[in-house]
Amino acid sequence: MYDVTDNDNTLPGIGIRVHYDSSRLSYINCTDIAPFQVSAPLEKEDPMNSDSDSNTDRMIILAWADTEYGNFPGQELPYKLGDITFQVRHDITSASTRINTGITSAAPGYYGASSSATINISTMPTISWISATQSLSENAGSIQISAQLSYVSTDQDITVPITVSGTADLLTDYTMSNQYIVIPSGEQKAAITISLIDDLLIEKEETIVLTLGNTDNAIIDSPETHIITIENNDYGHFTTPIIKTPYSVSFYGDDFRINGVSASIGDEIGVFDPDGVLCGRTIIGSSGVYVLIVYGDESITEIDDEGAVVNDVLTFKVWDLSRNSEQIVSSHMFIPQDMFGFFLHVPIFRQDGLGILMAGD
Repeated sequence: MYDVTDNDNTLPGIGIRVHYDSSRLSYINCTDIAPFQVSAPLEKEDPMNSDSDSNTDRMIILAWADTEYGNFPGQELPYKLGDITFQVRHDITSASTRINTGITSAAPGYYGASSSATINISTMPTISWISATQSLSENAGSIQISAQLSYVSTDQDITVPITVSGTADLLTDYTMSNQYIVIPSGEQKAAITISLIDDLLIEKEETIVLTLGNTDNAIIDSPETHIITIENNDYGHFTTPIIKTPYSVSFYGDDFRINGVSASIGDEIGVFDPDGVLCGRTIIGSSGVYVLIVYGDESITEIDDEGAVVNDVLTFKVWDLSRNSEQIVSSHMFIPQDMFGFFLHVPIFRQDGLGILMAGD
C-alpha cells in the first residue's frame, strides 16, 4: 500500500524495490498495477545488497510517474500499487523468510520509509500411493497397499478417504480393512489390507481401483489411483468365463449325488440358459456340498447375452472328475429338502433371487 504522511496524493511519482530470498520463493508475476507505470516490472539479481539483508538476493523494481500533471496517484490514500505473486519452492516445507521494500526515488522534499514483512512458510505434505498398478492371482490372499507422504508430518494424523471402483465386487471378490487410510503423526507412510476371495468361478480378469480422496491436511499427488488386476486361477471342465452381473439367483445343498454317490471334491456343476450360455458354475469343495450362483442377463447390454432372464428354464450339467464324463443333471441327484421345499420338475431363474431346482420326478 502506498501512503504519504501529509496525505498528499498529487506528487510526481515514486520508485520502489521489493527484495526477496529466491532460495525460498519464486517470483511469478505482478498484476493489478496502478496507473502511471513508467515501465514493466523488472525482476533481477541484487548484487549490491541494497536492503542490507544478506538473506535476500533478488529484487523487483517498479516505478510510477505522472510526468504531465504531477498528480500521482490522484486517488484516496492509502492506495494499492499492485499485487506481486510468489510461489514457495517445492523443496521448502517449513521456514520463514522476509520480503523487504525500499524506495529508489521519491518526490522532492519527501523520503521513502523502507519496510519489512516476515512470511512464515508451512506447506502441507503431498500424499500418493507408492505404486500405481499391480497384478495378482486370485489366490494371492491378503496384500497391503501403501500410501506415503512427501515428508513426515508432526502436526497431526492425516486421514484420507478412499473411493473404491473397478469390475471386482467388494465382499464377493475381496474385502478391505478400511475405506480410508491413516498416516499417524511422525510417520511417513501407512497401508490398508486387501484380502482376495478365492472362488471357484472361471472369470475374466477383474480390477480393484483405489482412488485417494481429498483431505484437509494433505495434497493429493500422483499416483492418486492404484489399480489391482485380479488374474483368474480357476480351471476345469466348464471353462467358458462367466460374466458376473448385478442379477443372480442362488442354489445350494449338502447332498448332491452323481449316480447315487455323493459328488466328490473336484466334480463340477455347470448351468446353462436356453441359449446355451454358461451362466453359473461351481466346483465341489466338500463331498456332496455345493453353493451355486447363476447370473442373469444385463438388460442394458442388448447385444451381449450374459445369462438367464426371468422364467428361463435352466439346464444343469455335471462333470464327474473321476470318470471324466459329462451328463445333464437328473432330478434324483438332488435331495428335496435341500431345495427350499419346492417340488418342481424344472429349474427356474426367478426374480426374487432364489433358484428353484427340480426335486423328484
